[in-house]
Amino acid sequence: MNNNGASQRIWIVGPPGSGKTTLAHQLKQELTLPHYELDALFWQANWKKTDKTVFIDSVHEIVKEKKWVVDGQYSSVHHILAEYADTIIWLDIKRRQTFPRLMKRTFKRLITREKLWNGNKERMGNALQFFSYAFQVYPEVIHQNEKLFHKLKEESHVKCLRIDKRDEADQVLMKIQNLEKKG
Repeated sequence: MNNNGASQRIWIVGPPGSGKTTLAHQLKQELTLPHYELDALFWQANWKKTDKTVFIDSVHEIVKEKKWVVDGQYSSVHHILAEYADTIIWLDIKRRQTFPRLMKRTFKRLITREKLWNGNKERMGNALQFFSYAFQVYPEVIHQNEKLFHKLKEESHVKCLRIDKRDEADQVLMKIQNLEKKG
């Protein structure tokens, strides 16, 4: 946090399709924060995974900055982001909402051949694997975030905001400001 308590280091977590990147873009614009997408750090060209050590080192470099908004749910860097974030936003959106959004987004990317991180494009085989992954990992992500929030709510340096409806995410700036007033 800066001297007046305003959020300067925001980490957004949630299951695939919950709107993490969309919200991060909104916060980037509204709060003039640099935005880092963990997927962009993790996925290299041709869908090659970044070496774990390189990925962790990249996140270490980001958190040293004074201001940022990071979106992503990679357990290998939870401890780093949790230590440096002043605000954590959990998009706790139900699977019945996230999965249709995820399918719509993925099929749009397949049709438009939209370039993603490092020039990657969705491929049908990858998309089907990702749908399966997203469906299976959902309960684990929820469990991880419940543990994370329980732990961090006890630490005074972190503001925790849990959003369980997509329309609430649109009001997140107001919610952050309300947390700052209470803090």
